[in-house]
Order: sequence, then C-alpha cells, then structure tokens
Amino acid sequence: PIDFLGMDHDRLAIMCVFGAATGSIFLLIFQNISEYRNAWGKAFLLIATCIEYAFLHYPYFGCLASYHRIIGALMGLPYAVIVFVVTFTAGLQKCNGYTTHEYVAIILPNIPLIFCHLFIMGKFTLVLYKEIKEYGTCGIQFFFRKDEQSEVQVKLVRPWLKDYVKDLINKPKPPRHYSRLEFFLRKIYNPKKNFKFSTQTLSVVMICSILLYGISLLDVYLAILWLDKLNNHSSDFALVKRSVKVLRDLVGLALAAALFAVILCVISLIRFLENHKNNMLRMFKGDKSFIPRTISVSQFMIGKGLRYHSFQIGYFLWGYILLFTLFSVIFIFFYILSIGIVQDLVVGWLEGGGVLLAVALLTYLCLLIIAATIFRDYDFPKNVISINNRNVYLVFSYFWFFVGLPMGVFSAISRILKAMAVGALMLPRIDHSVMPDGFQRFDRGFNAYICYLHVQTAYRNPVLRVFCQILSDETRHNRERKWTCSAQARARWFLALTLARNPQLVSDRKPGGVEAPQPGQGGCVKHGDVKIEVGRYGLIQDK
Repeated sequence: PIDFLGMDHDRLAIMCVFGAATGSIFLLIFQNISEYRNAWGKAFLLIATCIEYAFLHYPYFGCLASYHRIIGALMGLPYAVIVFVVTFTAGLQKCNGYTTHEYVAIILPNIPLIFCHLFIMGKFTLVLYKEIKEYGTCGIQFFFRKDEQSEVQVKLVRPWLKDYVKDLINKPKPPRHYSRLEFFLRKIYNPKKNFKFSTQTLSVVMICSILLYGISLLDVYLAILWLDKLNNHSSDFALVKRSVKVLRDLVGLALAAALFAVILCVISLIRFLENHKNNMLRMFKGDKSFIPRTISVSQFMIGKGLRYHSFQIGYFLWGYILLFTLFSVIFIFFYILSIGIVQDLVVGWLEGGGVLLAVALLTYLCLLIIAATIFRDYDFPKNVISINNRNVYLVFSYFWFFVGLPMGVFSAISRILKAMAVGALMLPRIDHSVMPDGFQRFDRGFNAYICYLHVQTAYRNPVLRVFCQILSDETRHNRERKWTCSAQARARWFLALTLARNPQLVSDRKPGGVEAPQPGQGGCVKHGDVKIEVGRYGLIQDK
C-alpha cells in the first residue's frame, strides 16, 4: 500500500495516518497480555495483535495509493469518518463519572490524534473535490482515464530532484548572509531547498513526537496529582510536615527532570533530522567515509534496513527514560547538598580533597607549560614533534611515571562519567553509535540505520532518477518515431551482398554498376565511394 522507495506522493497524508495509528502503537508497547500464562501464547498473540492493527489501518493507505483516486476518495472518506466517530465516541463514553481534571487528562493526549484524523478526512475530501471539479459528477473517465502521476514509468522525478541535478551542473552560488538569529538557528537545523525527507523518515519522526507529547503530559498530570495530595495533607507532627516537604520537593525535582529530558529529546530529534539529511546528501555524492569499515555492503542490508523504524522508536523511548533517570539523579544529588549535615561533609571533603584537586590541576597546567617551553624545538613548526632537551625529557618522564598514577585513577572515574553522559545523550539518536570504533557492528540500531541509508540511496538518488527519467522518455519517443524504408537502398544492399559472396556473377552484370570483388580483394565490393566488406562471420561492414 505504501511505496517507500517511490515518488513519495501524499507524504503528509501518510505521515498523519501513522500519527493516527500512534495510539495503537502506544498500546502495543505498554499493554501487558496477562490472560495467557503460556509464553508461546503471549508471543503469538502479540504478533497477531500487530497484524490486526496493520489491517485496521490498511484501508487508509490503500485508498491513498489507489490508481483511481476518485474510487480511493469515495471509499476512504466514509471509512475515516466511521473510524473517527467510533473511536472517540467510545473514548468519551469511558469518561462518564470522571472529574474535570481526569477528563482533561484523557482529552489532551488525544489532541494530536484528533488533528491527524481530521487531516486525513480533509485530504480525502480535497481529492474528491478536485476529481469532481476536473471530470464532472459523472463520466466514464473515472475508470478508464490514464493517471500519469500513478505510473512509475512515466513520473520518476519530482521538481526538487531536477533542481538538485541542476545545482550539480551549474556553478555554485555565492554563500548567503544570514541574520544573527537565523545563523544560530541554522546551527541546529539547516534546511536544504532541494532535499525532501522520505515518507518513512517523516512517519517515524511523527510517531516519536506524538509519543513524547503524550509521555510529557502524563508526567505533568502525575506531578500535579501528587502535589495536590501533598498540599491537602495536614498534620500537626513536625516529622510528618518535614516528610511532606521532602516529598513535595522530590516531586518538583522529578517534574524538572522530565522537563529537561523532553527538551533534550526534542533537540535530539531535530539534530537527527539534520544529520540524516547530511548523510543522505553525502551518500548521493558517493561519500561513505562516515560509515565504519567494519560494516560491509551486502544484499542482507535490504532486510536489516526494515528494522530501522522500530529501532528508532524504541531507542527514542528508552533514551527518554534514561535521560529522565540521569537528570533525576543529578537533581537529587544537588538537593541533598542543601541538607546541613551533607553540607558539613562536603565542606570537610573540600578542605582535604579540594587541595588534591587543586594540586592535580596545577600539575596538569605545569605539564602543558613545560611541553610548550622546555621540550619544544623552535627550529621546527608546531605540527612537527621534536624534543629540544632530550635528557630533561627522559628525567621528567621517569618521575612522571609515579606522579601520574593518582591522576590516572581519578581520570578513569571522569572517563566513566563522561561515557555515561554521552551514551545517555546519544541513545535517543539512532544515527550515532554508542559503541567505540571497531565495535560499532555490534550496535544493531546503528547497523539498521546504515542499511536504511544504503537502501534509500540506491532508490532515491536524484542523479539516478533523473537519468532514468530521461532514458525512459527517450525510449518512449524512439518507439513512437516512424521509420522510413527505401526499396532502392534495400535492393542495392542485397545486390552488393550477393556479389560479395558470389564473385562469379560479375560476368552477368552490365558495366557501370556495382563492382565485383577482385581476386586480391576477397569479399569486398565497391559502388561509388561506398566500400562494403564481408567479414569472417558474414557480417557486412560499411566504410
């Protein structure tokens, strides 16, 4: 029903269909099938549920991709209206007896789904209106007309693909100057005029955005609910009051951690789009330097690339959970520092450990200064490694072998913390591997993304599609061309071939015609300035 490798027709409509299916995807992720105690039954029931949801949303895609758009619109519009009415009527009936806060908590997460359903119905209505306006309310053209946009052989390129190829051929334009605000915004995401994201990529981003929106609203609702309960709790005991205050602070910390996690996830999603765009443009030019050498190109990439969307959504959700946990731990750590006893312990540690930290920092700075002054050979430039005082260097390296051991231990702790922070920040993004160089082939999500890049590049390359479009147009034009045939030319050709193969017939020919081959010429005849030879395999060559 969807051509992810084709022309990307109705990208926004397909993206909204996947957005409307986010509720089903959310249920697939978080529902617990507890009725079946058999593990095999649970596994096959989950697969059957996935197939069921796929069939429920199949009519949307089938009607959008229909060859006859009028039939697709006539069938898709009633189906979309029925699904919208039934789904949200059933959801509103469950809200009977709920309070206003609970009612709002149920309605707000479904707002993106409502907009997606409305967009789908509007799309079918617009298609129906255009078809009726162009072909009338009745007519046989509905069923027997040629829709050139639905024929892959006719339309292989879109306008931005042609513009991309034109930019490659033409001279590069001078760089454009941007304002200060636009300059910093383009550091986050720099749009390209002649590049469009694929339908599959936009659908994945749509699902991740709606899931993040729903989870953030759930966090806010739970935080408000807990704060209301704690504020309504009253007690005269000092210990209870202090406990309530601590719980209220912890809820606020959790809400702040959720807010920071959402912000970082949004930035990660935007940066993923920017990096994916740059990777696709580099792949279009044949630049694969960013791909690890351990990942080899093979036919299996077609199957591995199908896992891209599921890995991206799963990694994004786990990335949010990990970021929420990380920020919660950081905020709780700073909150603990506000306690008097902990402050005394920290001050006591700074009196001893702070001196060690200052000495380590001073030693590090001294090492840099010595390397830039004593060990440097000024007879060579900076990029050349040359030691000026060799004996001093050997003495210093011996003593530094013992002095640097404590610094190495503390540096290892810093390395672990940095690796945890970078891993948590990069987990929502599948375009970067959390594994080091040499081990990136063990990152299944990153491998799926690389395979997805190769498949998309193989079928969405603008130069390839424009070339195939030109070849298809020229082939169709040549087929339609009417060739003329000259009977006289055909007769002279057969005559020359006959004389070349039968030299003994020259005595029967009148003079002034085609000259028969002479004994030294072999299979060769002449007629005017045209010389015809018969090759080894009876082929005639015209020189």
